[in-house]
Amino acid sequence: MRFSVIAIFMAAALSALCSCAERSPTKEKLKAYAEAKASYAAGDLGAAEKALLPLARGRSFSQAKFLLGKTRFFLGEYDKAASSFQELASELPKHHEADIWIARSCLQQGKVGEADKIAQKLLANDSSDSRLYYLEAMVLSAKGDLEGALGFLERSSESGEELAKSLFESARIYYQFGQDDRAIEKLARAKAMLPPDSPTNEAIDELVKRLGKAGKE
Repeated sequence: MRFSVIAIFMAAALSALCSCAERSPTKEKLKAYAEAKASYAAGDLGAAEKALLPLARGRSFSQAKFLLGKTRFFLGEYDKAASSFQELASELPKHHEADIWIARSCLQQGKVGEADKIAQKLLANDSSDSRLYYLEAMVLSAKGDLEGALGFLERSSESGEELAKSLFESARIYYQFGQDDRAIEKLARAKAMLPPDSPTNEAIDELVKRLGKAGKE
């Protein structure tokens, strides 16, 4: 009986070790991901999707799975995009960025009720994120509640500029330390919060260009 317990424990430990190993992308996968990211940045979404598909299989590469979801979203493949983000959210329950994109994908498919549930849940967890104000505004607009939508859009614009600047500064720090993926994530969030005439947009675009050049080197 004691031997059986030890054997079970050892098997569980080995399984955990294998699982950890699977979560670390190989150098080949990282190189392929960098090439896919460059295709995505260049607007070649078809090539990006093709390159990301094998990288996003399993649980080993969450960044690839997330970028695959975004690629599919901008290709107009909203059902596939939602599936990618849902898979990622199930593996990483605290990946709220994936939840936001699930809601956006649902809205594009006319699944307003599902999008609303996600938006309400996210707002309950973090009522300071102006992206969630914008998301809820889109949900309310789709439901025909224009007054409510305008209210959330106003709240979004009030908090968006300062938060966007903070995200931009965070991105610059990540860029300086070579953490390009995190820098790109922060820049994407900042860009989504800013109005087209914001002076911060120019600085964001410049840093995005630098990151794009770094990815090609």
